[in-house]
Amino acid sequence: VSCADTNVGDAKVRGISGGEKKRLSLACELLASPSVIFADEPTTGTHNANREKKKQWFHFLTVNEQNEGKYIWAEKVMETLRQLALDGHTVICSIHQPRGSVYSKFDDIILLTDRSLVYAGPARDEPLAYFSKFGYHCPDHVNPAEFLADLISIDYSSSDSVYSSQKRINGLVESFSQRLSTIIYATPITLDDLSKSRKRISKRTVAKRKGGWWKQLWLLLRRAWMQ
Repeated sequence: VSCADTNVGDAKVRGISGGEKKRLSLACELLASPSVIFADEPTTGTHNANREKKKQWFHFLTVNEQNEGKYIWAEKVMETLRQLALDGHTVICSIHQPRGSVYSKFDDIILLTDRSLVYAGPARDEPLAYFSKFGYHCPDHVNPAEFLADLISIDYSSSDSVYSSQKRINGLVESFSQRLSTIIYATPITLDDLSKSRKRISKRTVAKRKGGWWKQLWLLLRRAWMQ
């Protein structure tokens, strides 16, 4: 590990790079082995090409080689999260423009646009099959994640494209809303299900009362001083 035995640093003291800080934050959370992991854009900024010791080699690198470095780190992070999911952890990620190999590691996805739900369900080929029912087919040799992102995004290149893309998105939101309502109300709920749910709730331990205002202030001040 290139950043071993290196100060993390802060706004005033130089330390590890932004990508290394992101991977360090993820590693610190994994030490506690949490049952639920919520990673906010774990593949963004994970590349450490800005390290001082590598600057002398920048003029030998092509743009493609630098991008490949980013992709390698992104895939390593996703492989780790994927393995955690296979080990029984619940892993939730918000992700920005993943490449195809990263997208294929997800089991389920939720597509949102302007706070509206467009799709929620299995990942990989299922979303493509769903949107193809409305006439939106993913071309061959195209990253499915890019196709889905373009499908639910507004095209601001012209006033006509803005209108047509907004109309398309509104239609997809309405279609999935109707589909979701059908699924929810078509699923019967029995008294046995309700009783089992109550038993599960009763078995849960009562959460501890949160700390007082002064204790929270002291902890935040202590954390700021340590940083």
